[in-house]
Amino acid sequence: MSEHDVIKSQPFDAPFVRVRGRLSRQGVISWSPCLRTSHPPSWIRSRQGDEQSRSPSGAPHTTKPPPPPSPAPIGSAAEPVRPGRAPVAPGEPGGSTAVAPPRDDGYMVVFQDAQEKVIARAPVHIRFFAPERQHALFTQRLPYHRDTHRVVFFRGERELGALTVPKRLPEFVLVHPVKSHEVDVHGILHLRWDLAKAEKAPAKKAPLTYYVRYSADGGQWYRPGVNIKGTSFDLDLREMPGGERCIAQVIATNGYQTSYVETPPFAVPRKSPEILLATPQGPLLFAQGFSREEGPLVGESIVWLADGGRPVGMGASFDVRQLGDRTHQLAVRVTDSRGAVTLQHLGWYNGGTGQPVTPRAGCA
Repeated sequence: MSEHDVIKSQPFDAPFVRVRGRLSRQGVISWSPCLRTSHPPSWIRSRQGDEQSRSPSGAPHTTKPPPPPSPAPIGSAAEPVRPGRAPVAPGEPGGSTAVAPPRDDGYMVVFQDAQEKVIARAPVHIRFFAPERQHALFTQRLPYHRDTHRVVFFRGERELGALTVPKRLPEFVLVHPVKSHEVDVHGILHLRWDLAKAEKAPAKKAPLTYYVRYSADGGQWYRPGVNIKGTSFDLDLREMPGGERCIAQVIATNGYQTSYVETPPFAVPRKSPEILLATPQGPLLFAQGFSREEGPLVGESIVWLADGGRPVGMGASFDVRQLGDRTHQLAVRVTDSRGAVTLQHLGWYNGGTGQPVTPRAGCA
């Protein structure tokens, strides 16, 4: 296989890192692979919202993390440090460049450099959902730092667990598809990838975990494949939104560093809208439309029809009793923004009681 037959991986340059794992009641940490992400942590979003509400109308806003607060005293929930190490102030060499507001329970995720100085830190809320539960899941997002050497979980000054960060980026290649015409846009996308030669040895020490995501427009992403340990994934494009320039990505993490490969763009047909119908028993009928491309279809997108196509109602609900005493044939129609239509026949109903009935001879 030549280098012209594959697509090489490149750095996944998302600004944040998602840290996940679980904590036992005995204080033991089990780590999930860290993964770079474009989604900011909630504590940054809330600060940006506060700053935006205070900004003059029309003033530009930045997505850059806000300046950190002053460091808290040693051993507090906001500044966990290893015993014997003094805290460092933000902006100083080795100081924290991103600090989240403190919480009362004292749990903290910390990024440290090779000298165990704090690069970034954020609180973690731990909750055991039932007395019999022996583990609590945790998740947090922090700004990505290339110099991170350890991801450490603290409670106060006590280190409960640490994850050593590999320095090198994962290297792998997309084997299939490498040309747009290799994609069956009406069926299954067979994604196949492999480790690059340079990754064979490092992967034995830090195995890669893969994720698959898909976009029909380059803006909204779906993640149909998670925590994949193998080197293949079958993506059913019949269940995915359609578009003219759809792409799929395979993302690889070695525990912290993240790379990805991307398919060439391909056109997937748009899907007809779907009708989500509640029980057809009257007198009140309920329906909602759904588009793979647009999401829920409500309001004027839903039209109720009687007796061969006469519009009698609009919106998510319809009371059959407003039609009068005689028997009526009902249907519901859903239309998306591009005019694609789906029609579902509901059967015959008594307009007086609103209940479904069996049509008499000659009514059909």
